[in-house]
Amino acid sequence: MAVGSAQGIAPLGELLAYEDIDAAEENADWITARLMSYVGVYLIGKFAGKWVVDIDPQSPTYARYLVELPAPNGGPDVRIDVVGEIDAFLHEPEGHSFLMFIVGLEGRFPL
Repeated sequence: MAVGSAQGIAPLGELLAYEDIDAAEENADWITARLMSYVGVYLIGKFAGKWVVDIDPQSPTYARYLVELPAPNGGPDVRIDVVGEIDAFLHEPEGHSFLMFIVGLEGRFPL
């Protein structure tokens, strides 16, 4: 699945580079839901992860869908709040790069 998902990064990047999320606030949930699915499937396919729901009431991501990826060297699994990451990406200034978002996301977690 990751290979197929990876092929869509460049076209999605072109579409999202000048997306003004503030002007399209009524479509923000629609955009976020689709990107959450896309990025989640991409990461899960590339790193053999899975979807989980945060069930810790003390967690800032309580009741959210997270992507859980196995950590290298037997460490604790890595959990990524994909919706939070996408929301931050969509609120960057126009001209942002979806490819750099994906590369940065992969690079911030010890996988």
